[in-house]
Amino acid sequence: SCVIDKVNIEKKNDVKGKTEIRNHLELTNIESLNLKNQIDQNPLKISFAYSLEYKENIASILFQGHILYLDEDKKLKEMLAEWTKKKKVDPEIGVKLLNFIATKCHIKALAAADELNLPPHIPIPRVKPKN
Repeated sequence: SCVIDKVNIEKKNDVKGKTEIRNHLELTNIESLNLKNQIDQNPLKISFAYSLEYKENIASILFQGHILYLDEDKKLKEMLAEWTKKKKVDPEIGVKLLNFIATKCHIKALAAADELNLPPHIPIPRVKPKN
């Protein structure tokens, strides 16, 4: 599951016309959790930061949170070692993690933008009449 630990949403100005919206998602930390007493494995806690910036100083949305990642012990140790040494994750695993986190955050960001009367940052499907 995706846990949000911090939310910062700020609308600074009204939207006038089209605005450029940039999003950014990054993994910020990976650490091992000692949960052997509760479950059979020690998952990795993968922290992230997801942000949306509405250009022209209109608004910003930030989510910081974490997910718990389970895999074979050997793979978890390799992943933790690579993060500790290089602050990198195997691209195949990284893509899956980022896509999972992005999906969760995009939904939350859409709801936040709607509450502040901001345009959505991703295209919303539109219904069109038949000719």
